[in-house]
Amino acid sequence: MGMSTKVSLPKSTVPLWPDRCVRCGRSEPGETHQLAVLVDTCFGLFPWRSGITVPVPACGPCWRRLSWNRVFRYVLFFAPMVLTPVLLYVLVRANVLTGRLWSHRQMPMVGLVAGALPGLIYNVFFPMRLDASLGKAFITYEFADANAAEEFRALNAAKSDGD
Repeated sequence: MGMSTKVSLPKSTVPLWPDRCVRCGRSEPGETHQLAVLVDTCFGLFPWRSGITVPVPACGPCWRRLSWNRVFRYVLFFAPMVLTPVLLYVLVRANVLTGRLWSHRQMPMVGLVAGALPGLIYNVFFPMRLDASLGKAFITYEFADANAAEEFRALNAAKSDGD
């Protein structure tokens, strides 16, 4: 994610969190939820669950928003990626789009790229408030708020890899 702040911790450590909601910042949210850590593949475009979860402090309503936001991001990415080539195929078959650019060989690739753009742009300019991805030896936590990331980094400084 282009505009997020990342903090990496070793896989084996349980992170320490500031005593506030990770989404709204309300102090003492009183609840802890399990955030599924995703395996980071192909620049985060095709993630899957790693089976690892980390405890995260969040209010109930904020947690539901975070969970649905994660689902929405992948729907926003994959739905246009599937629908755009189908739409282009229909337009080419109906002779609405003609010319050498829209041959049957080039159309799927143009459709995939055009379909992926809305999701990519949204993910870069509006990053998740909190996300976690699994690398080889570290879990990388991504924060939309740089101050929250720095506070998280300070609490986990002894466990951090120094980034």
